[in-house]
Order: sequence, then C-alpha cells, then structure tokens
Amino acid sequence: MDEITTTQKKNNGMATASLVLGIVGLVCCCGTLVLSVLAIIFGVLAKSEMKRSGNHEGEGMATAGFVLGIVGLVVHLISIMIWLLLFVSKTHAGRHLV
Repeated sequence: MDEITTTQKKNNGMATASLVLGIVGLVCCCGTLVLSVLAIIFGVLAKSEMKRSGNHEGEGMATAGFVLGIVGLVVHLISIMIWLLLFVSKTHAGRHLV
C-alpha cells in the first residue's frame, strides 16, 4: 500500500504571539500599553523572519497582531489623556480666582 504523507507548514510562533498579545491588549484594560507594544514588536519580527525565510505561513496573523497592537496603543494613550484631563480639571475646580 502506498503511504499518504502530508506536509504541514508551521505557523510562525511570533505571528501567533503577536495576534494573541494584540487581542488581549485590546480587550483587557490592565497592562494594555505593554501588551500592545509587545504585539507590535512581535508582528514586526514575525514579518521580517517570514521575509528572510520565505515561509509566509501566519502572515495574516502577524499583520492582524500588528494592527491590533497599534489600535490598543492608541486607545490606551487616549484613555490616559482623558484620565489626566479629568484629574487636572477636578484638582483645579476647587480653586477660586480672587
């Protein structure tokens, strides 16, 4: 009998890590900044490794993780700015100009 062999290409581990970190960084509110930055870094590293090796399995995951990392980073920075504006406005609200 002939054996049927299947070859399965492996996804890039950094692409998977980028996607997972991007999703978790966007969904969770604690540690979003760090996770989003790591998602961006892993996405860039995965893309460069794919370009170097020629194996483009997981390229979509790397791109999605990179984009989610950028979105998470922007959302987190906007929330920090809003929080700071609210904090400053509350501290100055008690002061009266004489």
